[in-house]
Amino acid sequence: MAEYLENLDTAEIMGWFSDNGLILANIIILVINMVLTFRSSDKRIKADLVSKARIDWIQNVRKSASEFISVCFMLDKAHQWSAEKKNTLEIEYKEELSEINKHANLLILYFGPESNKTKKKEQVVHNETIINKIIEIKDSINNNNWREDLIKNLDELTELLRQYLKDEWDTAKKN
Repeated sequence: MAEYLENLDTAEIMGWFSDNGLILANIIILVINMVLTFRSSDKRIKADLVSKARIDWIQNVRKSASEFISVCFMLDKAHQWSAEKKNTLEIEYKEELSEINKHANLLILYFGPESNKTKKKEQVVHNETIINKIIEIKDSINNNNWREDLIKNLDELTELLRQYLKDEWDTAKKN
């Protein structure tokens, strides 16, 4: 082996590295490029999944809020419509009250507690504000003192949800 190394001249060694070194450098660059591409696509896939989940959540909240508000309005209309039909009103009232509680509780579940990480300073409406408004509406209806403030409270809830969902939609679009 020592004899072989003695017989190698520097030009021959440099020639081998210049021919094969270029190939080796290209292989290293290719591997680095593949790793970076994989990382980038993995982050994009995760961002797309989060964005899709956020959009689905927004759609579900819209539907649930719409049902809650509609049932509250139906209770008000039923009360106005059947003042002379006490039995029908009592049955309808209990059914509507049950629906209101069901939809209110579902909406409250959509708005879990916020941690400091999830609360955004620029966000106008936060979860607790919406939850408190839903509970206020639900409690006033359950305590039979809902007639005077129902429309005002529902309008306030609608505005809160509108602002909140707009913020969430803008966040989903950014991702």
